[in-house]
Amino acid sequence: CLSNLSQIGLALQMYVDQQGAFGVFAYAANLPSITPHRPSLMEVIGPFIEKSDGAFYCPSDEYYFEHEGTSYEYASSRLEGKTRPELLRDHRGDIVYSSSDVWLAYCFKPFHGDEQTEKSRNFVYLDGHAAPF
Repeated sequence: CLSNLSQIGLALQMYVDQQGAFGVFAYAANLPSITPHRPSLMEVIGPFIEKSDGAFYCPSDEYYFEHEGTSYEYASSRLEGKTRPELLRDHRGDIVYSSSDVWLAYCFKPFHGDEQTEKSRNFVYLDGHAAPF
């Protein structure tokens, strides 16, 4: 799952980079059934990961990939149409976030963990690292 999210994060960065100095993050569905009028994240960044739908599958997901075509949610409401520098600023324009704090995509539900521990989600961040939260 973390490897898949890392690939998704890298593909998102390449998507932004191919637009040039003022590249923005994709307008895409945060989850296909929630925003069906938008292209899926796979459709938008697929060319940057060889159109591999396997990158959108969390091995611990037993439901969403089969029904949605992805196990991951894209943080579209916070990302779409924004440049990297814009993501590091709050609504007043002050720089307050580190790129290691800004989520790009994450497991739709807390899939990870066992019966004895609280389950967690995995996230990929603007700086490219993927980690559980």
